[in-house]
Amino acid sequence: AKHGCGFTLWPSKAKFLDGRPYNYSVGIPGASIQYDVLRKFVDSAQDAGVGHGFYYSIMKNFYLCHDFNGKHSCLSSVLPGQQNISEEEYLHMAKQQVTELWTQYGNITRIWVDSGLGGLGPLMDQLQPQAAGTPLNPIDWCGTESGYPSRDVGSGDIWSTGHGYFGQANGTQWVPKYCDPQLFREHVWFWEPSLHVRSLAEMIPIYHDIVGRGMVMELAFSIDRDGLVEESHAKVYRQLCQWVQQCYASPLAVASGKGYVFNLFALREGQMVDRFQIQEGIVMGQRVRNYTIERSSSNGWVPLVSASAIGRKRIHLLPKSLMVSPSMMIRLRIENAIAEPSIKQFSAFAPCPDEMIPLSI
Repeated sequence: AKHGCGFTLWPSKAKFLDGRPYNYSVGIPGASIQYDVLRKFVDSAQDAGVGHGFYYSIMKNFYLCHDFNGKHSCLSSVLPGQQNISEEEYLHMAKQQVTELWTQYGNITRIWVDSGLGGLGPLMDQLQPQAAGTPLNPIDWCGTESGYPSRDVGSGDIWSTGHGYFGQANGTQWVPKYCDPQLFREHVWFWEPSLHVRSLAEMIPIYHDIVGRGMVMELAFSIDRDGLVEESHAKVYRQLCQWVQQCYASPLAVASGKGYVFNLFALREGQMVDRFQIQEGIVMGQRVRNYTIERSSSNGWVPLVSASAIGRKRIHLLPKSLMVSPSMMIRLRIENAIAEPSIKQFSAFAPCPDEMIPLSI
C-alpha cells in the first residue's frame, strides 16, 4: 500500500497540519494511475475467496524525510519534492493514512509494517482486531529474506510460542513464525527487467526449510509495469504449487489422534519412503517437546529421526530412501510433552519425482 518511497496506492485524503493535501498517491493530477489500486486488489481477493492484507511502512517515508531506519533524513539537505516536516507532523500523517487503510477495506487478514509502530499499535488492535501481525495477534519474522533460514539464522527447532527467530518452548504467548523469500536470486522485491527467477529445483529446499520447519512462507509476488505477474514468474509459482500437491497430497500411510505412540499400519511391503510429515492440532497449542520416528528391526526399534518441535507442520527428509520390508513397522513415539499430545497428522510419503534420492534397503 505504501513502501519506503512514500507513494500510496490508494487516493489518500491525509493532510499536513497546515491543511495541504498529502499529494503523493494514485488519483492525483498527473499521476499515471487514476484509480484506487487497493480497491481493485481487495475486490479481486474477495472474488477468489481469499483474505487480503496490506504493507504500510509506518516509520519509513522518503517523501516525508524518514529513512529506512525511521530517522529524520533531511538534516543536511532536502531534495526537490521532499517534505521536511517535524516528528509530530510525521506521526500525524501516518495516523491518518493507516486509519484510512484499516477502515476502508473491510476485515484485513494480515498487516505488515516492517518497522516500528510509532505508537499506533493500539489503533491497529482497535480497528483490525482479527488481523495477524498486530500487537494483539503477533507473528515473528524468521530473520532472513534469503529463503535459507537454516543457513543464515540457524537450524534450531522453531516454536510458535514466544518471541524471537526461533520462539521459546516455554513461551506463554502464541507467536507464529514466518519467512519471506523472494522469487529472484537477487535480493530484490520489486519487478525489474532481466532479474533471474529461481527455478523449481531452487524453490524446493526453500519450501522445506521454511514450511517444513513450522513456519509460514510468504513468497513475494513482483507485479510488472502492466500490473501483471510476468509469465516467467507465474510458471514457477504454478510449478511449486503442482510439486507440493504431487509430493504431499497422497501419503502412503497416515496416523492421527491423541496419545504418545502413532503407528503407520497402512504401509505395505516394497513401498519406498523418504519423508515424513507431522502436524500437531495447534488449536490445543504446541505440546510436544521431544519425539522420535523409528522403524522396527529384528534387534528392536531403530531411530530414523529425533527432534523437539512439531507445531503447525514438520517435514523430515531421510538421507536415503527406505524400502518397507515384510515385517517392518514405522511409528512416531513422543517422549516428552507438556500435556497429552494431539497429532493432526503423522504421514509417510514416497520420494518425489523431481527430487529422487539414493535407495537404501
